[in-house]
Amino acid sequence: MKQCTKCKIEKEDSEFYRDKYKKDGLTSQCKACQKEHSDLHKDRKKETNRKWRENNPEKHKAHRKKASKKWRKNHPEEYKKTHKIWVDNNKEKIRVSSQKSIYSLTEYLPYFEKLSQYEECRKDPNNEELLQVRCKTCNKWININRSKAHSRLQCINGTCVGNSYFFCSIECKDKFVLKLSNKDYVEYLKYRRKADAYALRMYRRYKYLINSLDLLRGQGKDKYHIDHIFSVLDGFKNQVPIEVISNPYNLRMFLGSKNIAKLAKLDKSDIKLEELYINYNLFLEKLNAHTL
Repeated sequence: MKQCTKCKIEKEDSEFYRDKYKKDGLTSQCKACQKEHSDLHKDRKKETNRKWRENNPEKHKAHRKKASKKWRKNHPEEYKKTHKIWVDNNKEKIRVSSQKSIYSLTEYLPYFEKLSQYEECRKDPNNEELLQVRCKTCNKWININRSKAHSRLQCINGTCVGNSYFFCSIECKDKFVLKLSNKDYVEYLKYRRKADAYALRMYRRYKYLINSLDLLRGQGKDKYHIDHIFSVLDGFKNQVPIEVISNPYNLRMFLGSKNIAKLAKLDKSDIKLEELYINYNLFLEKLNAHTL
């Protein structure tokens, strides 16, 4: 039992709110008295809070963010339910907001000050509010979206691995990454297509050698790709014949995520040129001896 300091009536402990700063762990006034006080000053308090929010927008935003994070942490299951309902009811809003914030074209300000130290930048002649940069390979002026600008700034600041240079097309990116001239790049694409076509023929004929575990083949990071152990790029540079670069002993099944990471490292080979020819000769010996 405890006596309320306002109404002076003794009441059960359950009639008081908890207060960790009090010795007994309960508030001085009972719930009924506190509710009466709150209702009496409700409008005044509401107006005071509104003015404070208008005068302190940053503090209010930080407070809301902190309180929201704390609530999500303490109520994970309830948050999942409410979040799912909100997402289902606001799909169009999410799509528009995402495109606007991430994939919309980069504004001239404030990105110009951040990027101009490392990239050649200018205002878009057709829209002075937008930013243009030069393609790393052909020096063509291009518009970029915010996602690419953020990636480049992260690489500059050292918070992300790589360079994230700006390119006007996939061809320009490949030319820069592979370090090939225009003429060599065209020849490399022809060589690549022939090597991939021949590799597919070998896979169909010698699947039991290349994919003995019957792994799921297809596109995407979670499926397996037909990979050249001695890379096609190195084969092109060393003028390796198509039947050698795509022989079954130079093919393997490689997880898509690892294969994409391998391409990002300039398609480096896992074996030397001498080993490639040794494996090819071994393949020919077994083929001629009918032991495959």
